[in-house]
Amino acid sequence: MVSIAHHGHVNPSLGIVRELVARGHRVSYAIPDEGDFVERVRATGAEPRVWKSTLPAAGDDPEAWGETRLDLSELFLTDAVQALPQLAALYRDDVPDLVLSDISGWAAQVLAHRWGVPYVQFSPNLVPWEGYEEEIGAQLARELKSSARGRAYYARWHSWLAENGLAGTDPDTFMGRPPRSLVLIPPALQPYADRVDTRRYS
Repeated sequence: MVSIAHHGHVNPSLGIVRELVARGHRVSYAIPDEGDFVERVRATGAEPRVWKSTLPAAGDDPEAWGETRLDLSELFLTDAVQALPQLAALYRDDVPDLVLSDISGWAAQVLAHRWGVPYVQFSPNLVPWEGYEEEIGAQLARELKSSARGRAYYARWHSWLAENGLAGTDPDTFMGRPPRSLVLIPPALQPYADRVDTRRYS
């Protein structure tokens, strides 16, 4: 399991991790050593594996996240790029049978592809519904690509994916449409629950 050190990303996963351990699975959880997150992970019975994130820590000045969607997107991509070699080193001699990650775990998804093992994303948030790309996603992408900085952001995405054996992969699809996802909030909180593909999102 891989996550950033923020309550809304870690806490929803802990019950599932605890249950996996209780069922006899050997579970490790890669988490930045910030706040009490390592201890929270250890309390589930999983083995914490520490990596360093470049994201603002929980409790930091909110302005550290920037003011625009592009500011935020760049922060998460930068973090994923630098997390990848750290995570690869943590698991160099212990490649997992299954990779789990929070929605922020793009580096984990890349590693699952590299290792040829299944990947499942935990989503503590809303998930795309059928028609999301046409109704919302395409417009958001156009807005980002309307500036030179936004186009550079997408170019960096394409380059990073290509360097890791995922040439031709659309960044928005990679981020928004994982092969399999466990949704950690109930259907009542999904804006279009009746249009969510339950073969992909459970």
